[in-house]
Amino acid sequence: MKGFIKNICAVSMFVLSLGGCGSDPQSGEHDIQVEFVPTPQQRMTIIYYNLDRGMASDAASGYAGFVSWLSAQDCDMLVACEADAAMLGARMSEWGHTSIVTADADDGYPVVVTSKVAPSFSETVEVESGKPALHVQIGDIHVVGMDIDRSLEPLDAYDRMVGVLDATYDNRSYVASSWIVGGSMYHLSIMDMDYGIEWYPDDLDADEYRFDLYAWNDNLIDCVAQLYKYNIPTFTPPEDPSKAYRADYVYVSRSVYEGNIDSVEIMDDEFTAAASAHKPIKISVRY
Repeated sequence: MKGFIKNICAVSMFVLSLGGCGSDPQSGEHDIQVEFVPTPQQRMTIIYYNLDRGMASDAASGYAGFVSWLSAQDCDMLVACEADAAMLGARMSEWGHTSIVTADADDGYPVVVTSKVAPSFSETVEVESGKPALHVQIGDIHVVGMDIDRSLEPLDAYDRMVGVLDATYDNRSYVASSWIVGGSMYHLSIMDMDYGIEWYPDDLDADEYRFDLYAWNDNLIDCVAQLYKYNIPTFTPPEDPSKAYRADYVYVSRSVYEGNIDSVEIMDDEFTAAASAHKPIKISVRY
């Protein structure tokens, strides 16, 4: 399925009462009226994709399946987690990209960005005892990719994510900029609950969902959840395929969300179903 913002997108968000959380959220309400007005702005399409050990599943074919699939997407930027930087650099011209930026990682599978146009700015964002994130800028869009260790406890994952955002989205140097922040973040989201379709926290004192509160209060919107409106797993644990869940996220700043998103899609086709334990997320924005 695909989620699209067209014409008017009205989202009503209320405070969710969580059974078993050991805390009572305060009441609150958010009403967002978004009117989409087409403009002659440029469009940028970004694919966030965890390549699962460098797309090891396609190595035997010389990555022919991966190259063919990515070429067909005609995306402007690939933000890859668990990437094989050497392979991406050697093959990126085949999917129309001319630039590569890498945030080196000790495990050999870093976050990598390839793009049609070289970023005007890029930086590696170091985190304490974890895999570095990557921050690039093209036009007036700042793009952040991060790959959080899925074995972390919720509060540790929260600290890791906030550490990246402190250095990027919340850095005073970037006030009023437009942001797209995503990757394999593995945190728990209130929006993935079966009964969370029309709910979102205003003030929720629950450790497990602390990042939802942080993101909402900092004007970062989980655009996948807002558009799909129900839980769609993006990750299937190899050790237990029956426990698939959403591990991959794309958050956007309110300036991007309100009228500048053309489409958001969790991609699930013949290639992606077999290539990685993760499903890619494709987002198209105006800038």
